[in-house]
This record gives sequence, structure tokens and C-alpha cells, in this order.
Amino acid sequence: TYGRMAGDRELDAIRACGISLGSIVWPAILLGIICSLASLLLYQDVIPWARFAGRKVTRNTIQRIVSAPSWGLRQLKLGTSHLHFQGVEDGEFRKIVMVRFSGERIEEILLAERCRFALDPEQGTLVAELHDCTGQRRKPSGDTVQTESGFFGTVIRPIEIDSSMNKPKGIADMNAMDLELLIGVSFATRYSPYEVLSEYHRRFAMAFAPLVFALIGSTLGIATRRGSKLAGLGITTIPVLLVYYPAIMLANWLGQQGRIPPILAMWLPNLLVAGIGLVVLWRTL
Repeated sequence: TYGRMAGDRELDAIRACGISLGSIVWPAILLGIICSLASLLLYQDVIPWARFAGRKVTRNTIQRIVSAPSWGLRQLKLGTSHLHFQGVEDGEFRKIVMVRFSGERIEEILLAERCRFALDPEQGTLVAELHDCTGQRRKPSGDTVQTESGFFGTVIRPIEIDSSMNKPKGIADMNAMDLELLIGVSFATRYSPYEVLSEYHRRFAMAFAPLVFALIGSTLGIATRRGSKLAGLGITTIPVLLVYYPAIMLANWLGQQGRIPPILAMWLPNLLVAGIGLVVLWRTL
């Protein structure tokens, strides 16, 4: 917006009417504050809840599909396995063909009279138990691949789906209260104190990113009074793309490793970009 106004000489018209450039920065700052407060709510509670709830929805959906598929459904694609069957009776699939792929190559073809699925909560895999099974297996042998055919009887095959959906809450799935409790007992968790503190402060720092973006975008847009519309758009996005995001990724890694204090690591990109914006604003005004 400010880049367009600068390119159209509207900022010069505003100044000619006796309105200072500083006064037109405040709407952007106010918008940044509102967006930051909304982002704070999202980062602290909504996003962690949604991540964990999404995994539970995936798990429940797969359980319903493999126990009672929708009427008319005759094939499924689960992970790297393709399943074709004639029907389902009492939770068992009848006349099933399972084709397992390794990349783009068929690794195994199994034909079974009956098949039942169970979800393994420990490994995060779906286990298929096939009865009266015949088929072909392809096994690597040196530089060649051997094909084995025959009657295999009962065959149990794990089907990898989403290994994270049955795991307990991770650090990214915890809300603000969970993280605060974890900070006090970080010695009893699988996460290091640096990882917990980095995640805790990262959410606050990322939540206030909209305010930083509003500050840097408005000030640089005003500063390019003699540039074109495209130049105004480019100069306001360069600090975000080339400075802020690389800095936040590097700072996150340094904080998790304990190279620098996590609170300093997470807030340093905000302070850097906001500092650039304040210097440009001061020089412009």
C-alpha cells in the first residue's frame, strides 16, 4: 500500500496538505498489533491443538475405513500398498489382492481369501493379517531380483501409513501451559532444556512478526517516494524474505543447540528487522 502511494505521488500530496508522514504510519502499526495478538492466540493454543487433533482424526478415519469401508468401495490405497477386494463381512475383507510397491516397482503381490487389519499404536503402522494366501514375492539377491511364488498360508504384513499419528504429544503439539510445565521438569522429558525454551520463546517471537512486518513495510514503502510501484513492492518484501526468515531459521537452530540463550536467539531476528525499520523511519521523518 505505501509503495503504491509513493509511486503515485500520493505521499507528496499528503505532505502538501500539511499531514506528516509519521501520522500515516500509525494505521499500519495498529494493524500489526491486531494481527500479532491474533497470531499469539494461534501459536499458543489453536495450532498445537489442531496438530494433535488432526493426527487423531487420521487415526480414527483409518480405523473406520479398514473395519467398515463405505458401501461400494472396492479398493484402498494405504501407504505403499494397493488393496482390491470383493467385500467385507464381520470386519474381514474377502477375496483380497494386495500389491505392495517399492518406489515404482512392484515388490509383492498377495492373493488371500480373508484379511483383517489392526492398528499398532506403538509402531504407528497398520498390520494386515492375510489367511489362505498365495502370490509372488520379489527378493533382491546380489545384483538380481528373484521371484518366489507359492502358497504362504497365513501372512502378516505391516503397512506404513503415518508414523506420527499414534505418538504421544510432541513439543510442537503442546500449548503454552504444557510448555511452562515442561520447562520446570525438562530433565524428565526426551527434550533438552534448550529445545523446550526455544519452542516457548519462538511462539512469542513469531506471533509478533506481523507487527515487525508492518513497521518495516510501511517505513520502507514511505522511504521509496521516487520509486515505481514495483520497486516499492520489492523493497518492502526483501528484508522479510532475505533477512527475517533466514535469520529465524538460523536462530532457532542455535537456540536449540544451546549455542546462544534461547530467548535471545528467538527475539534477535525481530529486533534486527524492527531496528532496520526504526532507523529508516527516523531518517525518513
